Amino acid sequence: MYRLLIVLIFLILAGCGDNFERDKVLGINQPDTEESDQTPQIDETPVSDEQIPTDTGELPDTTVDSSDIPDEQHPTDEEHPTDEEHADIDIPAGPQCGNGMAESGETCDGGTVPCTDIMGADYTGTASCRPDCTGWDIAACQQVVTTPVYAVNASKCNGCAKCLPACDVNAISMVAGKAVIDPEKCTGCGKCVNYCPRDAIYKK
Repeated sequence: MYRLLIVLIFLILAGCGDNFERDKVLGINQPDTEESDQTPQIDETPVSDEQIPTDTGELPDTTVDSSDIPDEQHPTDEEHPTDEEHADIDIPAGPQCGNGMAESGETCDGGTVPCTDIMGADYTGTASCRPDCTGWDIAACQQVVTTPVYAVNASKCNGCAKCLPACDVNAISMVAGKAVIDPEKCTGCGKCVNYCPRDAIYKK
């Protein structure tokens, strides 16, 4: 009986042609027409010329105002020496003794040299440069005696000293009133023999 009643209701609803009511009675979901009918709205308000940005071709002003730079970034006079400060600098002029270079006007500038290079093969030792760089100090040079030397016979010498100026190397001196020849200084030239009036000088 109940089934027959349901069938009749169904036929009545089908005849009405209202699918919405039928689906509602039968519990069938319908699409949300309110949401489907909504379409995005486009703002068609005209835009004025003042609102449209234009490209004028002008570049932005990049000029830096010097007043904006902090004081510590500005160069000061202390960083740049003046002409007066340059004038205080001592500039050496001429040769400088002691710089290790024999410059114009200097014989040497430090160092040593063999005595043979200065005085010949008859000398040994090493000469050093003088403190003022004007020449070599030959105090350490020694003569090598390769020739016969002369001596004085004290018993014949009367101390006249006539032989002293004859010696070019100052090898003769007066000791206790008698002439004495230094064998280390004597070169064996024999000049002193001719100056002695008593023949007191002889060759050893």
